[in-house]
Amino acid sequence: MQQLNEVELDLELLLRRVQGDTDLYGDAMELEQSLSGMKHYLRKVIREYELRLGDFSGEPPMLLLSELGMLQKFIGSATGNEIDHFWRGYVEPAYGAIRSAQALIRL
Repeated sequence: MQQLNEVELDLELLLRRVQGDTDLYGDAMELEQSLSGMKHYLRKVIREYELRLGDFSGEPPMLLLSELGMLQKFIGSATGNEIDHFWRGYVEPAYGAIRSAQALIRL
């Protein structure tokens, strides 16, 4: 979970850099939207985990993955509509960010 938190913070930093350096990134609205979408998706995963910390039990403290729906979708053990949710919430924005960055590099 610590790694997800670090990635979410990295996305926030990238987003601020894009927003703060219009000379370098120009009008990078799609890149901003993509980074923001990824950041918000990870924030939901992390928030769900944080809200359920009190439900962990045992030694070491554990909770069934099925109790953490967002995390389950994120790590890939989801099926059907849950995969679509992850795809739309994280993967498509990631591809959008890559496409936007590639377009900016070509300029």
